[in-house]
This record gives sequence, C-alpha cells and structure tokens, in this order.
Amino acid sequence: MKILWVSHFVPYPPRGGNLQRSYNLLRRLASRHEVHLLAFNRRASLTPRAADQDAARRALGEFCASVEVLPIEAERNPIRFATLIATNLGKTTPITTDMLESRRMARAVVRTASIVDLVHLDTIDLAPYADLVNGLPIVLHHHNVESILLARRVQHEKNPVTKAYLALQTMRIARMEAAECGRHALNVVVSGVDAKSLDSLSAGARIAVVPNGVDLDYYRPGPTPSSEDRVVWAGSMSWYPNREAIATFCRTTWPKIRALRPGVAFDLIGHSPPATIGGAGIRAHGFVDDIRPLVAQASAYVVPIRIAGGTRLKILDAMAMGKAIVSTSVGCEGLEVTPGEDILIADDPDEFARQTVRILEDKDLRERLGAEARRTVERLYGWDRVWVLLEAAYKGLVNSNGRPGSHAQS
Repeated sequence: MKILWVSHFVPYPPRGGNLQRSYNLLRRLASRHEVHLLAFNRRASLTPRAADQDAARRALGEFCASVEVLPIEAERNPIRFATLIATNLGKTTPITTDMLESRRMARAVVRTASIVDLVHLDTIDLAPYADLVNGLPIVLHHHNVESILLARRVQHEKNPVTKAYLALQTMRIARMEAAECGRHALNVVVSGVDAKSLDSLSAGARIAVVPNGVDLDYYRPGPTPSSEDRVVWAGSMSWYPNREAIATFCRTTWPKIRALRPGVAFDLIGHSPPATIGGAGIRAHGFVDDIRPLVAQASAYVVPIRIAGGTRLKILDAMAMGKAIVSTSVGCEGLEVTPGEDILIADDPDEFARQTVRILEDKDLRERLGAEARRTVERLYGWDRVWVLLEAAYKGLVNSNGRPGSHAQS
C-alpha cells in the first residue's frame, strides 16, 4: 500500500502520549508499506529551532518515503492568532479546526494524494482536507473522542467565561464528529470505551479499535527499588488533564499520603510542571530524556487523572516496567485491566492515599501487582501486536475500494 499520513503534530521525538502512538504506528507501517508524512509543526510538541526540525525530518525520513513539515501560521503571528480567536466566535467550526487551516497543507495534500491508495487524517480537526483527495478511502484517527474530553474539562472549569467558551467549543466538536465520522471509510479509536462514545455521536460510523501500545523491549522491569518510600508520576504537564490532575493530587491527596507515611517522596516527571506545585517530599524533575531510572526507583506509580479520553500511554509504560499502580477509574479507562490483580483503583483522595500506602508497606502486594501488570501488557499491548490491527484495517479498505489506477501493493 501507499499511504498518506496527515498529522497535526510532528511525531518526533516520540516522548509522551499522541507522539508516542503516532511514531510507533508510522514506523511499523513503513516497514511494509510506502508512507508519506505531511505534518504541522505544533510548537507545543516540537521546538521552533531549525536544528530540531531538521533532526525530526531526518529521523522520520529513515522510514517514511517522504516527510514534509509545515508551520501552523496562527502560531507564528500573535496578531493572526488573536484575529483567528475573534473570527471563530462568529463561525460554526471548532477553533482547533480553524487553527489547522492552511493553503500550503491543502496543496501538499492534493499533490501527495495523487500517488497513494489511502489517506490517514490523524485528528478529526483535519477532516476538511478529506474533500481534496478525489475519492480515496479516508481514515479518521481519534487519539481521544475530543468532545468527550473537552466536556469533562468543562465540568471542572471554575472560571465562568472560560467555561462558557469551552462549552461552545465542545458543542461544535460534537457536531463535527456527528457529521464527519459517518462520511468516511473508517474511524480508528484507541479503546472499546471510545468506540461506544463515538458510535453514540455518529450512529452507523465504521469504527475499528487499535489500542495504544508499549515498547516491551525498551520498558522492562528494573532492579528492586532501594527505598520503599518513593512514589512517581510521569507525564507532560503542558497537557491540561495532566496539569489539573497533578495540581489536584498535590493539594488533596499527597498530604494524606504523607500523614500516613511521613518519609515518603514524590518524583514528579514531566515537561512544564506548574509553578504552584510544591510541598513536603515533592521533587519536580521537569522533562527528562529517559524516565526509566526514576520510575524504576519508585515503589508506587500514581495516575490521578480526572479529565481524560483515549488511554494513557504512560500507564502502559509503567505496567511494562512491572510497577505497582494506583489509578483513578478515569486514569485507566479503556484499558483491559483488572482491579486488585494488575492495578489498584481509587477515586476518592482518602482512598487513593490508603491504596498508595498499601503498596508502599506490602512488598508481596507490590510485587504481585507489578508482575501481573507486565503480563497484561505482554498479552495485549506490545506495539508489534497492535500495529498489525491498523494494517489489516487499511488493507480491507484498499482492497474493497477498487479505485481505477490503484497503487495498492501487498
């Protein structure tokens, strides 16, 4: 097959969430098929330095047939960004869709679509580009069901102006999901939970579940922690659900853990930790190149997420490292885990604190949870198992399309 993959970010370096997923799927697809990548350079995920962009192009070009990186124009000009925000209020499209409107991208899509068999749009915000590809099968990729994710944020927002604005955008995204998902050949989601949510928004849409995954060779169980009194979290706090989770956890749950276990320390790993984060035993490391040493040293891994969609890749990384995990229900939503066997679940701050301390104080429980977590990801979530599900879905679309002049190859 020849595939055009259009992305709202540059999937390199593959650190964190969506970048990790897209990079691993792309790399494995390109091992068997010809993949052409068109990617916007979202500044939140790739720094604006030319050297970094060149490094990303080189790395992705090692397996992609072609790589083209385009700017998001509104991010380059503050006046243009302000104008975009103002004009969007009088439109019906989500602001995130308007942000990705680009004549340069449109020309690149038209040019590249002429040589491929299938077009993968890596977010629903790219759906307007589907009208430019002359009858090719379109795959809409949903890292999250965006309207569900934003609706959950609205529930937790305190500022009335921000809350009203987010509610407006939620309505627009839900309307876009309802209109677009049924139009195209396939919608790819990361979990059965997201499949049900998307089906409720767009009944009759064709949906395939391709779970998130983990590199089982890179993330492996390490040595026994030298101290039982270490708790860890890993995740970029430039993403609102992570930032909100950690701020709430440090304010409500961490003091309860310290009260039960006074000497415990919390290693907080991730880009852009909030300046307000602090407290006894909290160590904010910021971004680190390799999270494995810090995660390996911890006895408990916490996932206090309250606002989310999709599934969290960092929890899979921790499971692959054989860590004992305490998560909220939302934090592990969509993953095939069994509470009490490969994970502990707690939604109330008091219960979350008690379950965390249980892990710290009970070595047998800690080791059993960690071993079962590793077995779960080996069985279900290795990337080498996951990516073939996407390949099979692609092949089904291309083989059934029957488009004259198809470039399909086995």
